[in-house]
Amino acid sequence: MKIYNFCVIGGDFRTIACSNKLAGLGNNVKVFGFDDTSSFDEKITITSDIKESLNDAQYVLLPLPYSSSNGVISAPLFKKKIEIDELISHLDSRQTILAGKIDDSLSSVLDARKIKYFDYFNCEDFSVKNAVPTAEGAIEIAIRELPITLSGSNCLVTGFGRISKLLSSLLKSFGAHVTVSARRHSDIAWITAMGYEALYINELSDSIHKYNVIYNTVPHKIFHKELLKKINKDCLLIDLASKPGGVDFDAAQKLGLNIIWALSLPGKVAPLTAGEIITDTVLNIIKEQEVK
Repeated sequence: MKIYNFCVIGGDFRTIACSNKLAGLGNNVKVFGFDDTSSFDEKITITSDIKESLNDAQYVLLPLPYSSSNGVISAPLFKKKIEIDELISHLDSRQTILAGKIDDSLSSVLDARKIKYFDYFNCEDFSVKNAVPTAEGAIEIAIRELPITLSGSNCLVTGFGRISKLLSSLLKSFGAHVTVSARRHSDIAWITAMGYEALYINELSDSIHKYNVIYNTVPHKIFHKELLKKINKDCLLIDLASKPGGVDFDAAQKLGLNIIWALSLPGKVAPLTAGEIITDTVLNIIKEQEVK
C-alpha cells in the first residue's frame, strides 16, 4: 500500500479518529490544533507550530466544516484561533487541500495560489455512508425526547434524499406509522412502492396536526409560520437539514413548539464511525486522482 504524508489541522473527535486510522494504515501523520493529544495514536507527530506541521505534507486535511467563523479554521478542541490566512501563507502548489464544505471565499484564494483542493463533503460515497449515523442519531433524539414509544407513533419525514430513505426504513422497523413527503411525482411513486404513506409537500397543511414526530431533511424553509401553527403542541419537530434549515425557528419558538435543530449528528453520536468515513472518502479521492 502506498504511503502518504498528511498534515491534519483542527477539527473535533471525528478528526482524531480519522488521524488515527490514517496512521494505522501506515501513513505519516502530523497534527496541529489540539490541546489534549492523549487520544492520538503514538505513531502520530504532534506539532505546536502550523508551519512545522505543513513541512513535507502532501495532503492537508481540514475538518468538516472547515471553518467555524469567517477567517478561522474550525478547531473546537483548541483554545487558540487558527487563522485561515496563516495556513494559506505556508502552503505551496505541490500540496493538496482536503476539506469539508469548501466555500467560494476559500476556493477563490486557493485557485489564485494554484493550490489543488477537494471537498470530501460533496462526494457521493461520503454522503451515503454519513447518512447512516445521521439517521441513527435522529432516532436516538426521538427516543430520548418523546414521552411515547416510536412504535405506534405517527411519524412524518419531509424530503426523500439519502437520509430520509434510511431514516424512514429505521422508523418503520421500530413499528412507527411512517409518512414521507416529497415534491416530485417519481419520489411519491417510490415512497408508495416502499410501503410508506406518501404526501406531497404542498399538501402538508391538511394533515400536519396528526403527527407525534416530524423530521425535516429539506434545506429550504418549508415549515413557515402558517404551517407551524397547525402542528400539534405535543409534537417533536427535528430539523436534520443543513443551514439555513427548513424551519422558521423564530416562529416555532414563539409558538412554543418542541423543536431541535440537529446539525452534525455523525460527529456527536458516532465520532469514530464518522472519522472512519472521512478517512475512506479522502483515500478514495487520492486514489481516483492518481488514476487520472
